Amino acid sequence: MSPEATTALGKRRLWDLVLVRLISLMLLLLAAIILTTIVTRLVVPAAPSPGHRWILLKNLLLPILLLWLYGRAVRFLEQREPKEISLQKGTPLFFLGVVIGIAIISIYVLALSGIGAATLSRGARVHGVIPLLNEILVPWGTAVGEELLFRLVLFRLAEQAVGTGLAALISALLFGLSHAMNPGADPGSLFFLAAGMGTLLTFAYAATRNVWFPVGLHVAWNFAEGCLFGLPNSGLANPVQIIHTNVSGPAILTGGTFGPEGSLPLFVLTLVGTATLGSLTVRRNQWKSPRFSLRGLSSA
Repeated sequence: MSPEATTALGKRRLWDLVLVRLISLMLLLLAAIILTTIVTRLVVPAAPSPGHRWILLKNLLLPILLLWLYGRAVRFLEQREPKEISLQKGTPLFFLGVVIGIAIISIYVLALSGIGAATLSRGARVHGVIPLLNEILVPWGTAVGEELLFRLVLFRLAEQAVGTGLAALISALLFGLSHAMNPGADPGSLFFLAAGMGTLLTFAYAATRNVWFPVGLHVAWNFAEGCLFGLPNSGLANPVQIIHTNVSGPAILTGGTFGPEGSLPLFVLTLVGTATLGSLTVRRNQWKSPRFSLRGLSSA
């Protein structure tokens, strides 16, 4: 074997290691997010300057850039087409996720209202096209970024090495911990976020093997929670609230300042969805048995 062929084989074997691919993809996506954020802060003036509206371009284009980088990296590292980001299969799944995401938050709010723990009143209208776009693009950017990192990279590659169950646990746990610095976060709210929304989104991907289903669910969840109903979204308040929801009662019911993701009722709702999607994952033979493999399996 020639020295060139030996070198190429050595590189190929290096990329075959799950941990190497996982770290490489994570660093690539995080570097793109950090660099784009730095450039945006240097170029786009801060609010309330009229020029701040150009941040919409960053919120629109960064997720597209991340998806493109992920696709290119997968072709290079794994020598395959990244079917998990296919729009042909993903478009109807995206809209299904949107419907489910809005439905989950709406059921939660209506349930609280039904027991007298929430009162709904008219909030602020969204005036102008740019504020409306911003209310859509912010959850869009958050959803794409987090689903790429926690589902397509972390869960998908961990699943190849240790199986579906443990990979889902790892992905959900780190997803919850990534919100540890948010206002109102405490061990209880982070547990409900990780075990609830974290596992729901993980199995939304596991059942379909397409990122657009969890992205649609995630986008709609954040939009409905923060903008539509005016509730804290993982501790963060939305500046525009179409409906103002005033909640009262113990934190176990309302999530306190962290919001619904730290509440028991929403956790129970997500468990129903997770159980459904987990069962679908098994029926479609998508559940990978426990294993320990440094190289994993070459699958999406």
